[in-house]
Amino acid sequence: MKHLSLSIMLAMSGLTAYSATSSIKTLEVDGFERTSVVFTPANSNQQKKPLLLFLHPNGYSAQDVIDNFKLENVCDEMNAVVVVPEALDEQNTEIINLLNLAQSAGVSMPGFSLKYVWNAGARVKTSAFTSELTSQQAVLIPILFPEISSSGYIRFNKDVDDVKFLNTLLDEVAKEQSIDSEKVFVLGASMGGAMTYKYALSPDTKAKGIVVFCGFLGGDVEFDGNLNMPLMAVHSKSDQIVSYEGGLLDIAVKDRVAQFAEANGCTEAIAADVADIADDGISVVRYDYNCESDKRVRFFELDGASHADILRSDYVSGPNDIDYIAESYKFLFGEKMDVEDEPSVLLAFYPNPATDEIHVSRQGAYSICSLDGVELQRGMSDGEAISIADLQKGIYVLSVESTDGRWVSKLIKE
Repeated sequence: MKHLSLSIMLAMSGLTAYSATSSIKTLEVDGFERTSVVFTPANSNQQKKPLLLFLHPNGYSAQDVIDNFKLENVCDEMNAVVVVPEALDEQNTEIINLLNLAQSAGVSMPGFSLKYVWNAGARVKTSAFTSELTSQQAVLIPILFPEISSSGYIRFNKDVDDVKFLNTLLDEVAKEQSIDSEKVFVLGASMGGAMTYKYALSPDTKAKGIVVFCGFLGGDVEFDGNLNMPLMAVHSKSDQIVSYEGGLLDIAVKDRVAQFAEANGCTEAIAADVADIADDGISVVRYDYNCESDKRVRFFELDGASHADILRSDYVSGPNDIDYIAESYKFLFGEKMDVEDEPSVLLAFYPNPATDEIHVSRQGAYSICSLDGVELQRGMSDGEAISIADLQKGIYVLSVESTDGRWVSKLIKE
């Protein structure tokens, strides 16, 4: 298997205690005080390190995504500097007052918050918030909100230059850390995903690869048909906030991904079902576009997962058939993968942590070893549950080997 060394690194690196250090960085950009959290890996040698920039969803603070996506762990696992910037609250008074009016009038606004708002080029028709107002309230809209009324759109934090903020932040981090400029990667979720697209398409971008979870391309973002970097996207057909079929925020998700693939010179996608091993009501299909260059495009299409499911990474209530966070780092850090490669080099199994038994996606000879390499259990993985009732509570290494290759992962027994 091409990626066995990377898969072992991802699986085994999680077996030790994490000791990344964190710091709060404060910058002033265009008169705004901007804050970010910077994680530095324990291995603080002088070798240049990758940098992962993680952009939070609308309404989520930097600390929220640090907790949800275990970013302190990621820092040490990938030996990468992890930077989590925080968006400002909405600055436009008209937008604040209009959304507060709509909310007080009982207008449903799922997914929209005035807290932690990126200028991701996102725009929504004003009518989306005013159509349910009473006639008496509606007649006041042009008087109370002349700017929004005349344009017909709400443009979130349109006067905040977040591209400039991100570039200033990256420049400042690079002065303090030894950063590999060819391994600056951006990951974003929901509106943070929209900001990821906007930043990647900026002529001043420093990004060399991006991952977008349940995101969209903002209506005010210019797309000239050139992405020029690897893209991995994760989205659910059951997403009720950023509709898979398109509408309020963007065109249909699959069409948008295909558009980016075409921009990268890729042809048709090859679909592969991801083994449905978890009893979570969620299925996953992976699409790999046939790309001749290193500007790869991969799309994970989930069915049955809500928007909120994808915005957490607890491996309990969220999607469990794939560790899409690990898949993200594998995609960004790994070699170019051919479309016929296996859907995952990590061993997928469920549940983890486990108490009595596990279900493994691969068939073959399995073994469970202690952290010092002592084999404690061996058998055949043939689609039936594997009992781990005799194991003591702790952390183990689970591996499966067949004629197709060898897969390794971390097993936690509770």
